[in-house]
Amino acid sequence: MFGGHIGGVLIGTLCFQFFGDALWVYVLALVLTLVFMLVTRTVHPPAGANPLIVMHAHASLAAVWQPVILGVALLALVAAVWSRLVPGMVHYPCQWFENSPPFVSWGGWID
Repeated sequence: MFGGHIGGVLIGTLCFQFFGDALWVYVLALVLTLVFMLVTRTVHPPAGANPLIVMHAHASLAAVWQPVILGVALLALVAAVWSRLVPGMVHYPCQWFENSPPFVSWGGWID
């Protein structure tokens, strides 16, 4: 969640700052964001819209701090608290500094 959103906003903002807001720049920013998320293994599908949103808004690098970093931190905090309040839910995150365990629906099989 953190890498996808923050990376997408950075890429979108930098593409806008360097190249303007032509259609090809929107496509470039989106492709770069998707490649970034795949390479860094931080794929978060909703974050794919971030470069489009910041380019359309003509946002500056200040948009990385607020609302993005602040918003993502609040989402993670709410997810961590909520998963501990509801009985029977898997705690989020499973382990703070380890990869998430694979799930059948994500292409990995649990042995």
